[in-house]
Amino acid sequence: MSRTAVTVTTEAPAPLVTNIAVPSIVTGRHALHFLPDRVLVRDGRRFAGVWYSALRADASAERFIESERPPRDGHQVDTTWRYVKSLGSWRGGVGVFRESSHSVSFLGTPP
Repeated sequence: MSRTAVTVTTEAPAPLVTNIAVPSIVTGRHALHFLPDRVLVRDGRRFAGVWYSALRADASAERFIESERPPRDGHQVDTTWRYVKSLGSWRGGVGVFRESSHSVSFLGTPP
């Protein structure tokens, strides 16, 4: 699992002309555009329409090792070393680094 910054907008994608707001979630070259009757999925320059009745969404909580500041809605549940030996202890002598550990956050519903 990796984290990617997303942008939430109400603008229609470039090739689509409409007189309504189109809620969209955009991340890099991928986007979801929520039209009244379907979701328009963009992958680079390619688009596909998916009927709402064909969608299934699942949500789960995950433990995530943070290399940056944890999100406000995450809950820190542990810490871990930045460089780890196979048995889980700190691996010294691996270059110069500023932080010796990272927080482990629980994203989603708290445990």
